Amino acid sequence: TTNTTTARTKRRAKKGAVEDPEDTTNNNSINDHSDTPPTIVAISQQSRFHRETRLDSVTKEIDLMQVNISVNQLELLVDAHLKIKPGVRYGLVGQNGVGKTVLMKCMADNILVGLPQNLHILHIAQLEVHSEANTARQQLVKMEQEYAELENQKDSKTYITPQMTHEIVTSVFEKSELIDINERSAKAQRILKGIGFTEDQINASVKDFSGGWRMKIALAKSLFIEPDILLLDEPTNHLDLPAILWLQDYLMNDTNDLAMVIVSHDREFLNTVCEETIIFKDKKLRYHPSNYEDWEQNTEEQRIRKQAIKTIMASIQQNLQRAKATGDDKRHGMVNSRKKVSYYAGFHTDARVQIAVEQGVKTAKIKVPDPQPLRYHGSVFTLKSASYRYPKVKKNTFSNFSIDIEPGSRVAFLGANGSGKSTLLNVLTGNLQPTSGELYRHPMLRVGYFSQHLVDQLDLESTPVEEMKRRFPDLSEQDCRAHFGTVGVSGKIVLRKIKHLSGGQRNRVAFSLILQDAPHVLILDEITNHLDMGTVEMLVEALAGYTGALVLVSHDVWFLKQLMENVPKEDSDDEENDEPDKSAFYTVKDGQVKPWDKGMDAYVSSV
Repeated sequence: TTNTTTARTKRRAKKGAVEDPEDTTNNNSINDHSDTPPTIVAISQQSRFHRETRLDSVTKEIDLMQVNISVNQLELLVDAHLKIKPGVRYGLVGQNGVGKTVLMKCMADNILVGLPQNLHILHIAQLEVHSEANTARQQLVKMEQEYAELENQKDSKTYITPQMTHEIVTSVFEKSELIDINERSAKAQRILKGIGFTEDQINASVKDFSGGWRMKIALAKSLFIEPDILLLDEPTNHLDLPAILWLQDYLMNDTNDLAMVIVSHDREFLNTVCEETIIFKDKKLRYHPSNYEDWEQNTEEQRIRKQAIKTIMASIQQNLQRAKATGDDKRHGMVNSRKKVSYYAGFHTDARVQIAVEQGVKTAKIKVPDPQPLRYHGSVFTLKSASYRYPKVKKNTFSNFSIDIEPGSRVAFLGANGSGKSTLLNVLTGNLQPTSGELYRHPMLRVGYFSQHLVDQLDLESTPVEEMKRRFPDLSEQDCRAHFGTVGVSGKIVLRKIKHLSGGQRNRVAFSLILQDAPHVLILDEITNHLDMGTVEMLVEALAGYTGALVLVSHDVWFLKQLMENVPKEDSDDEENDEPDKSAFYTVKDGQVKPWDKGMDAYVSSV
């Protein structure tokens, strides 16, 4: 049976809900560069057991065979098996552009034939942050309609919109008699506070929230409704570390029999939360009965084992050729015997069964240019007893902070959202002047500053090449293409309008812009948002070899560990050498910036 997108789904596509936000660096991109909504074709067959026993009316399990999904005639899945068991938390992993988000959309929008009719599936999309400033009344009506659709329409799945506050949730359930309103109110309060909302924010209008806070509202809505299956696409984007840790705990301990499928670039989060792993590769879905780290280790072990067997077999082949050349029958028999034994080496339980060994996923390399040495030595940044306070605000954002940042230094600021980390970065870059104290910058310094604000400033109607030429008019189109290629943006992508690019692609375009003049300092504020794990790995590899100074703000624990704790210390025979450590953490909390020398694991435990 074939089922394609409905007119309603195509209308959603025009608003961006069906456009696949996944990254891709090849020319066979899922993202369409035209304004025509993509056509999704999904084919599936219910398992014989479920079909014959009519379990589709009562089961909470998905078991679909021969799943085929294509977007604009590009095949994503071919004869795949989709199986989601009740209460299991799955991590969905795969190379950029394979179709992870499209698969989620097909499930959430009921495009796949054979999905159990009684299943309630909720989906939070990666880029689903709307800017409409609806009134509370309008949002209440919309929420009520969505909830009624979720409860009463068996053939329709609700698509999450991140426009909801505690007041709206409470109002909706006042009209339902499913559960005591006080319990619902307390639960909504607990969820919103857990994600980081204050009392004032809980009661504020949605139009006053930034994109990150609206994403948190969407997450709160999905956790509040408690569907049968929750689809989370990059749920940790825009969340600070306390909120990520709370989310981990909530998903693991307070979601009862809720099944989940999670796409995330955050390794620590994925390894902690997920019990099983779905590998989306080669147009198939394969299943591993443990988390991503275990699968990755197993894959590496298979690769090493395969290489060892390949080496052994090459040696055997050489010996066979020598035996034939010399006519040594005895040697020939010994080599043949060794060949038979080697066939089974390491696979004693898998005799004569074809062994599928994972091959490494190719992710586009990222190259960060090293800066030219500064003409004279000294700190690139120096803050002395610096404080900053916003106009008309009585309390300092941070007070009496001093730091020297030298070439090659690695500095990371840790703290919750709103603690003042981004303000501190803006003072370092000169975008803000300290209210008191001193700021020194090397006179020849070039700074590359990545922030979400930079990404938001990209002209959505321009292509990456046009955006680069607008900022650097002397560059040719060929120069622009070559430069974007160093961050994995190549092929047709550089000629597409930025509004059609995924979140990860936009991040890489913005990153490429700040690398163009080979800065002496890279200041990176949440650069891993919307990047998949493979791209984050490549980014870490590139930044690890960067000779300039790095200033980092990130809630990605693995990312910070790799760049801050794996940096070799420089040896010095001078006992009086009081130069600052090349790698240093600082915590930002309650207006104070303090050194933290206990490492990331201790910091996570302290949050």
